[in-house]
Amino acid sequence: MAPMRRIISTEKTDKSGPHPTSSSWQLWAFRFSEVCFYQCFGFVLFVKFFFWNVLTKCKNFIKMADVSDLKNIPKFNGQNFQLWKFQIKTVLVAHDLLEIVEGTETKPEPGENNANATKVKEWTKKDAKAMFALSSSIDYSQLDYLVNCASANEMWKKLSNIHEQKSTSNKLALTTKFHEYRKSPNDSIVST
Repeated sequence: MAPMRRIISTEKTDKSGPHPTSSSWQLWAFRFSEVCFYQCFGFVLFVKFFFWNVLTKCKNFIKMADVSDLKNIPKFNGQNFQLWKFQIKTVLVAHDLLEIVEGTETKPEPGENNANATKVKEWTKKDAKAMFALSSSIDYSQLDYLVNCASANEMWKKLSNIHEQKSTSNKLALTTKFHEYRKSPNDSIVST
C-alpha cells in the first residue's frame, strides 16, 4: 500500500479536487494491478507448494506403510513375546491384516462357477502378506516352528501356543487383566 500512497500524493491534480489526472490514474491502476498480480501469484505459489508438500508427505507415508518395512521391529527370538506381539499387531492393523492373522476373516468359498474368485484371490493375497510379515519379523531359531504352517492364522496360533503360556510378561498381563475386571450392569451376581 505504501507505493500507492506515494503515487497519489505526488500526482498532479486538476482544479476540481485532489483526484489524479486520467494519465496518472491509469499509472496508478496499472501499478495497483501489478501489485495484486504479484500478491495473487505469490498466493498461488504458496498453495501449490503447500499441497505439493502435503502430497509428498502422504506419498512418503504410503511408502512407509509397506508391509516389507518391518526393519523397525526387532526380530522375535523367543524372548519378550508380549512386546513383539504388540509391535507386530500394530503393523498388521495398519495394513488391514490382523483379521486374517487372528482368523476372524476366513477364506471365502469359491462358490458356483467361481463366483467369489476375486474375493478368494484377495484373501489369498492378504494371507500371503500376513505370512510374510510374520515370518520376516521372526528370528531363524523360531522359524522352525512355522515351516509347516499353511496360513498366517496357523502361524499365529502356533507361536501363541508355544510362547504365551510360559512367558512372565504374559502372567503379568493376565494378572493385570484379572484385577481390572469389572462386573457389567447387565450381569447378575446370583447364578441361575
